[in-house]
Amino acid sequence: MLGDCGHSYVVGYGVNPPERPKHEASSCDDMPSICDFTDYQSPDPSPQILYGALVGGPDINDNWIDDRTNSKTNKVACDYNAGFQSAVAGLKYLELTGGYDYIEVLHQSILFYEAQRSGVLPEETNRISYRSHSALGDQGHHGENLTGGWYDAGDHVKFGLPMAASLTNLAWGMIQFEDAYRAANAWNYGLDGIRWAADYFVKCHVEDNTFYYQVADPGVDHAYWGRPEEMTDYRPSYLVNASLPGSDVAGETAAALAASSILFKETDPVYAALLLNHSKTLFNFSATYLGVYPSYDFYISDQFGDELGLAASWLYYATEDSFYLETAEDLYVRYGLFKRSWGYSWREKNPAVQALMYQLTQDDEYANDLVNYLDVWLPGGGLPYTPGGLAYRDEWGSLRYAANTAFVALVAADLGNWTQKYFDFGKSQIHYILGDYGHSYVVGYGVDPPRRAHHRSSSCEDYPIECNWSDFGYDGPNHQTLYGGIVGGPDINDYWEDDRADYRANEVACDYNAAFQSAIAACTDANVNCEWWASQGYCIGTHSAYMNAVNSVMGIVRTLKVVHVTTMTLAAVSGRVLENVFETQRTCYRTVKQVVKCVKQPTTIPS
Repeated sequence: MLGDCGHSYVVGYGVNPPERPKHEASSCDDMPSICDFTDYQSPDPSPQILYGALVGGPDINDNWIDDRTNSKTNKVACDYNAGFQSAVAGLKYLELTGGYDYIEVLHQSILFYEAQRSGVLPEETNRISYRSHSALGDQGHHGENLTGGWYDAGDHVKFGLPMAASLTNLAWGMIQFEDAYRAANAWNYGLDGIRWAADYFVKCHVEDNTFYYQVADPGVDHAYWGRPEEMTDYRPSYLVNASLPGSDVAGETAAALAASSILFKETDPVYAALLLNHSKTLFNFSATYLGVYPSYDFYISDQFGDELGLAASWLYYATEDSFYLETAEDLYVRYGLFKRSWGYSWREKNPAVQALMYQLTQDDEYANDLVNYLDVWLPGGGLPYTPGGLAYRDEWGSLRYAANTAFVALVAADLGNWTQKYFDFGKSQIHYILGDYGHSYVVGYGVDPPRRAHHRSSSCEDYPIECNWSDFGYDGPNHQTLYGGIVGGPDINDYWEDDRADYRANEVACDYNAAFQSAIAACTDANVNCEWWASQGYCIGTHSAYMNAVNSVMGIVRTLKVVHVTTMTLAAVSGRVLENVFETQRTCYRTVKQVVKCVKQPTTIPS
């Protein structure tokens, strides 16, 4: 219909479209010229263009003549266009999403974190039928309540560093791509997940300079295969304090709580203030008593400057206190956070700091550092790719590294100062995970998804049937579906086997899903916002028509930023005036985001 047979059957569109549809009004000259059967019989094209109308069509041999008098082949009708229009909308959706249901994946990833919950699971909110209360005896050295939080992966240890990194990435995605969560009706579920982890970290921060960063001995825990609800082994807790510092784990937790506080600022200001207070205190602790935390051979860390920089950046984002911006700028230089990271993960945070500092300051120094990192991950940038198109960093959790950098790339694209290449890269990596290479790597989603994830509770049959190492060795699929969980992923040749015993390729983990979920939100957000702007008639087929507007409004934002910083130093300025400045800046930024998203994915609309 659009032209595959050599010409279009849509009036006003494509190659050699119909010019003589059987349609009275469009066959008439402009008023006040008389219109009658002479216009019907005229061999000339219709004087008016009936844009978008689908004519009757050809015969069985593709013969068709552009003849107004042939009702069967050239007439237009409302019912002709109805199904056609909906089919075109479906094709556009498939073009934008690759045929993947981002909203379904977003909801499933949220469910994954609900399946990882430890502690008391309220009956009214627990959506995971095979999960219930567990690890209710988790406590600190002096009996402090350490219940809650997330189990790390396929095991039942609560590791603080990857859990905090996961919370930071999840909160960041909700802040950056709020429209996507709301459009997907996932906002409240997402907030509930953020609160679950944040509540746990508040419990762990028992004193200003004391923080519990882990519960359970990994060696003992890994020797058990069964339900968390039936664990009986002793679960020791591990802390950092002034004598045994952990700037990395305390700093990352400070970042996570600062980011989380932003999400609750409007709807629950008391809770937001609680999180922010813990974030500030944890940051002060981590920046005063320097050192890497004792990891005991799991989630080994060898640096902490990036976590300190990330925490300072998020604290500035949350408070707009110039002290934290100045601190972040100092840490950026002191710890070389401008350097290109090996990857973005629970261990290395430079790319996140670079993106945030650019967003907060609009300083091209940070943009250049971020580009220096991202461009290595693009095709031809130096990083190896699998034949199927996965940017391949490491064999252990290969999908995790690709998803993490995909999220950062999508944030970079969202900030609007980069080309389509980062959006394309981010989407390509997410689509690989969703099934572009022939099967999905997301449990419970898509074509031929993983069925034997290395995950204890979902491998068990329904309670009270006993669960033990025989379930680990069982050759069949897991008895429960761990919806939304991302498995480790393939090797450099795209080879992957659905084998529960292979934890490198098939284990799931909180840090695997966090940036992936936020990247899914980014893809959803791009569709949601471009569709809205297109519905308003603002998106057109070229970038140039909007670039002047974008640049002008960005100039306003930068000016407002100067005003914002300046007014903070003037004691005479009233709080209300200052808040007006802040709100104007936020409004302008949101407007610019929408326009830039539309520019990135232009939709052709007659001007």
